[in-house]
Amino acid sequence: VNENYSEVLEKYAKMYGLDSKVLKAIAMHESGKNFQEVSQGGGYGLMQIQGSVCFNKPISAYNFETKQEETITVDQAKIFDLDYNVKVGSMIFANFLRNENYDIIKGIQCYNFGPYNMNKLMTYCQGKNLNNEYDWLNYRYLITGVDYKYVENVLSYIPDNSTLIFKKEDGNMVKLNIDNTRINDYSMGKVI
Repeated sequence: VNENYSEVLEKYAKMYGLDSKVLKAIAMHESGKNFQEVSQGGGYGLMQIQGSVCFNKPISAYNFETKQEETITVDQAKIFDLDYNVKVGSMIFANFLRNENYDIIKGIQCYNFGPYNMNKLMTYCQGKNLNNEYDWLNYRYLITGVDYKYVENVLSYIPDNSTLIFKKEDGNMVKLNIDNTRINDYSMGKVI
């Protein structure tokens, strides 16, 4: 992914305030270098855009180049165009991050779960006595038909001791330090 698609992934990471390391890791986990494929689950292209959920529907994200909200309707006819596919995936991820109040771990998981399943999980966890902000990760197995270890799988492509940096619409930065040696006990980092 880094060798073949780095330029387009970095372009849209910058445009939508995303950390390019995470965008590359998502692309790698979703499809690797097979960007012209449709998965068994109905995902299209490098970023595995879910046709049943996204086609002919609007998606919005804040564009840091134009300094305004951008909305597009996801066009199935263009989904295998690499540039368009990465743009759509980047906008979806940026939108999920914003909806999750820039909780990076939730935003990453939401890219796989989708907002419906993420809300379902978080509603379930409200009734639990969670000890820390990442305890909800222990309940992901309750959501069927998804990659409940998605966060760990995506972050495994990012080197230890990396700092992920995301830009919010107000110009503030959200950072997350990654320690992959602790992923399996759900201690993935600390938001600073």
